[in-house]
Amino acid sequence: MVINQQWAEACTVATMCVIKDRSIESATSDELKLIIPKAQKRMAKVVERDNENLDHRLEMSTEMLEQHIMCCGPFIHGMFEGILKSLCIQAWTAIEVLIEDLHVKCIEKNPGFFGSEVLEKHERTKAKLKGQKFSFRSRDKFRDAYKVAFESDSTNHDILLSSELAAIVVVRNLLVHKGGVVDLIFLDDDMREAPQLKNHLNPQLNTRIKMDGTSTRAIIDGAVSKAYELLRAVDRWMMAKFLATLPKWSQNFHLLSRPVPYVTGRRAAIHLI
Repeated sequence: MVINQQWAEACTVATMCVIKDRSIESATSDELKLIIPKAQKRMAKVVERDNENLDHRLEMSTEMLEQHIMCCGPFIHGMFEGILKSLCIQAWTAIEVLIEDLHVKCIEKNPGFFGSEVLEKHERTKAKLKGQKFSFRSRDKFRDAYKVAFESDSTNHDILLSSELAAIVVVRNLLVHKGGVVDLIFLDDDMREAPQLKNHLNPQLNTRIKMDGTSTRAIIDGAVSKAYELLRAVDRWMMAKFLATLPKWSQNFHLLSRPVPYVTGRRAAIHLI
């Protein structure tokens, strides 16, 4: 709010310098080309001058927003809770895409690391042919896809079975398919897979789940952490396959190199994907 006011003031001063008493709406395109740089320069000076007070102003703005929300009642509360629920849905969508794309690209870029069964299922999936194919539209299906492709690697399997991934999936499904209303399946089956949701959401039968910033962050952070773990696990599996193709005398050379963070894409295995 404060920044918007300061920008409006900077635009007003710049306009007065260029076109005097006329309004900015009447400015020509050539005049605007002069006004905007002047406003930006003035704004830069304001930000530099007020930089020391920025944290204090942000804190004040946050307190004002909290007071405003408290005064506006359930409508505003519901609006913000809806945003938090939407974040959970979108977070799982992003992770679901990662799970599928990682599986597909590993096979496409390095077919020599995989057996004939995996390659055949991959081709049928890609061409949408009949027969056994990979699918990623449910937990059981993407777990099976990774089990087949990565030879029942226990690390991948444990990550995909983790309660952190289960938590965001069951919350997303409840929000999308059941309007967020808790049923017996959620209380029994889903809570068994993700017991931490009892503390995060305190769900009650036949009532809508209530979410706040703390619970939303806990659910999303846990799932994102497991997504990173999956990337690292696949990286290690691919690296092992790559090293197995090298002469035995050169297989230990990688131990002498300085490790680079997995997420940069510069390690040998990720580079191969």
